[in-house]
Order: sequence, then structure tokens, then C-alpha cells
Amino acid sequence: MIRRPPRSTLSSSSAASDVYKRQVRNEAIIVGGDFNLDWDDNEDKKLLYSFLDRLKLTLAVRGGASNKRWRTLDYIFFRSGLNAQLRVADSGEDLSFSPDSQPLSDHPAIYANFSVR
Repeated sequence: MIRRPPRSTLSSSSAASDVYKRQVRNEAIIVGGDFNLDWDDNEDKKLLYSFLDRLKLTLAVRGGASNKRWRTLDYIFFRSGLNAQLRVADSGEDLSFSPDSQPLSDHPAIYANFSVR
């Protein structure tokens, strides 16, 4: 069973992006975590894309892709800034956190390694 907040709280991504926009206007940023937004749900995907568009973020990795039993709820996004160029060097699911093909959480651990210039 997947626990999800009510839709009204999901729209708070707008408020979060407004804070980021003011605080890190021209800075490089990396944002990641369990967004509880399902990649396969059209409404959730609209919220994700709206968040990405407002902050000019790029998807580095999303969790759940390698095993169809796990839903995609975790994401890592990034953006380069005026003084730092970010590039994804490597990303994926960390299978060492999935003993016996079962994640330690309700979904697999993801990672992204960045090169910074």
C-alpha cells in the first residue's frame, strides 16, 4: 500500500518552488527525495513538470525503473548555476540497499554522482 498525502498538499510544490526561486535564483542546485508523486499518474506528473519548469530543473534519476514491482516516487533533479556547471556522471538504483531483491524501504534507493565545473 502506498501512503500519499491529499492532493491539496501535493500542490504545495508551488510554494516550495517559489522559496527556491527566491533563495537560489542563479545558483546550482540539486533537489532529491521521496516526492510521493507517482511517475505513472498523469496528475502527479503534471505537478512534477510544473515544479521542474518553475525552477528550470532537469531530471537526473528517478527510482523504480529497474523493477516493475516498485513505483517511481523518488527523484533527483538538478540545475547548473552561474558559477557551477553540473553534469550527471552516473546515476541509478543502489542495489546494495536491496538485499534479496527487496528494498529496505517501500521503494529502492537511488543515487546520482555529479561532476562540477
